[in-house]
Amino acid sequence: NAFTPNGDGVNDDFKPGGNNIVKYKLQIYNRWGALIFETENFKTGWDGTYKGGRASPDTYSYDVVYESTKFPGVVHHEKGTLTLLE
Repeated sequence: NAFTPNGDGVNDDFKPGGNNIVKYKLQIYNRWGALIFETENFKTGWDGTYKGGRASPDTYSYDVVYESTKFPGVVHHEKGTLTLLE
């Protein structure tokens, strides 16, 4: 749950993993609770930017809501923290 968006091709974005996802929403919040990133595209992760610039190295929280073909109709909701490193 730590990543370094430095362009080296290793851990350059934060993207939860999974298989057979049919519905998905990822939201990233800063320490003050402001929404700084949101996507409904499972293949798109947060690249550590905010308002066109690099976000500060810090701890952020995430919220993921998804549904998979393995359990149709069951909505999963997970929350956690991640660390953005330089």
